[in-house]
Amino acid sequence: MAIVYDAAYPARSVAILRDTTTKKRYDVRVDDELGRLRVVAIRPNEVVFSIEEFGVERQVTLALRRRQEGVP
Repeated sequence: MAIVYDAAYPARSVAILRDTTTKKRYDVRVDDELGRLRVVAIRPNEVVFSIEEFGVERQVTLALRRRQEGVP
């Protein structure tokens, strides 16, 4: 996952996601939908999704991994 965050205008921010099984790439913005997922917010280091299952809506946050020093 990668995030292109625009601090001046956050609505222009984009999250780049990749399906690990099919290697397909998805460029998403706030309010885009991927199946049952809807992008609620894109922040500098995380993407917040809303998921509706069995009539119940919940939010899940997908965060970028922090790089460890000395590890490429």
